Amino acid sequence: MEVSRTEPTEYPPDSPLCPDCGAKQIRIQTSVFIDYEVAVGGDLDNLRVISDLIGDAMWDETSRTTCPGCGWEGKVADLLVAGTKGR
Repeated sequence: MEVSRTEPTEYPPDSPLCPDCGAKQIRIQTSVFIDYEVAVGGDLDNLRVISDLIGDAMWDETSRTTCPGCGWEGKVADLLVAGTKGR
């Protein structure tokens, strides 16, 4: 099976990101996966953590983004489309 891959779009370091106000910094919301293994530590109100597994925080085109400057909200995909306008 052949998989098509797209090359990442490169932007100069001072490129605007926000499609509304042109801010150069935005926030991307992610979540981290944490898996705890626990055991009873005397009673049910006192669980003892035996081990934990912390996953990586990752983001993709569907991750929510916000602009702290103007309050714009969207997804990373919106930034990628906005970054190609006028090129």
